[in-house]
Amino acid sequence: MKFIVGITFAAILVASAYGQGPVQQAVDILVPCATAAKINPDSIKALLNGDLSALSDVPQLIGCFSDCVSKKLGFVSDDNVFQKDNFRSLIIKYLNPDIEPSLSAACGAATTQEECKASAGLYVCIVEHALTTIFS
Repeated sequence: MKFIVGITFAAILVASAYGQGPVQQAVDILVPCATAAKINPDSIKALLNGDLSALSDVPQLIGCFSDCVSKKLGFVSDDNVFQKDNFRSLIIKYLNPDIEPSLSAACGAATTQEECKASAGLYVCIVEHALTTIFS
């Protein structure tokens, strides 16, 4: 569940950065990635309609889906390298500049260059580190 919260949080963060409504921007990012990762189309439709029971597809979300989202957000390059400057700039601009150094260090270290596994740890890190710091 931390992964889902983290990836949705990241999509909304970027939506704010681009000035689009957060829900539409999240949909524009998440749906194509879910389709590319071959997540059940009925699950995608259910999520778009607010049915959270579709989260049963979580094992698929952790692999190629998270990498796709990370690449669209600019957190990870096409060759699965963590893009610290892009990550840092969004944290500074939209969250809390004071937590950026520790968040970037912790979350950057949570990535790998292995295909379909590069960024799952990034989203768990965002929840564990950023959200607990922001709301504590």
